[in-house]
Amino acid sequence: MLVKAGHNLTVRVSRRARGLAGLGYAPGGPVLEEPAGLRDTHRSVTFIACRPGEPSGSYADGEAVTFWSGGVTVTRAPACVPLEVYVDDEPEPRRPVLSLAAGRCQERAAARAQVALARAPLLDCQARAEGARPPAAASRPGDVVVGPVAFAGLERVASQRALARYRARSGYLVKAGAIVLAGTRATLVIGRRARGWAALSYATREVFDVPDGGPAVRFQACARDEPAFSYDGPVGITTGFAGGFFLSHPGCVPLEVRAAGRRPVRTHVPFGVGRCGGRT
Repeated sequence: MLVKAGHNLTVRVSRRARGLAGLGYAPGGPVLEEPAGLRDTHRSVTFIACRPGEPSGSYADGEAVTFWSGGVTVTRAPACVPLEVYVDDEPEPRRPVLSLAAGRCQERAAARAQVALARAPLLDCQARAEGARPPAAASRPGDVVVGPVAFAGLERVASQRALARYRARSGYLVKAGAIVLAGTRATLVIGRRARGWAALSYATREVFDVPDGGPAVRFQACARDEPAFSYDGPVGITTGFAGGFFLSHPGCVPLEVRAAGRRPVRTHVPFGVGRCGGRT
């Protein structure tokens, strides 16, 4: 393990791989030269590099680094080992995948992700929610707009005090209806880095924890002239869908909206942390 001077990081074996792999690092050297099994390894190890200017004796690409010997133990091979790496004070982990004789793990994971998105629950025109009158605008003040989709009043939970009102049994359940432009077919996706602690509740009404929700949902908005069922006249310029978000803790949730004929739109939405990446 090489860490640049002045930095620290925590490496964890992802929950999905905890029966498969372990980390063989320890102060002064590996846990064992030849670990007998996962019981001789760690699930999580924190590395604190030497300070800049402090002699470490190791260099990589011309930069001073701190070096630790050790390695990764797996119970079978080939294997793709997902890790969570927390760098310095970054609130979200980076998620590299180690390929141990398993080929291109990232490409395989991307292919599986594409299949999962194609199978994401579909909410069509008949699954919509309606108010007492047709919408006067595509969005209103306080909504968070991501391409052709707006999330009703979602700006309200940016502050920690506001998010605290939505505390649930094991996290935070925030209702924010999705408002989709008429005739649009769009897929809403939570970024990979947040899928372990954030989920969507549009297709599943009873969400008490992250696994109860899902990382993606597809919306098929009604045509503008679709007859409404709660008032006289057409549905109008947007279609609404009930639901929201479940989070195990506050943070910046990366969202992506993919719509036919449009470029994907990506943003980060703050839940109880004020701002994300210098943007509200």
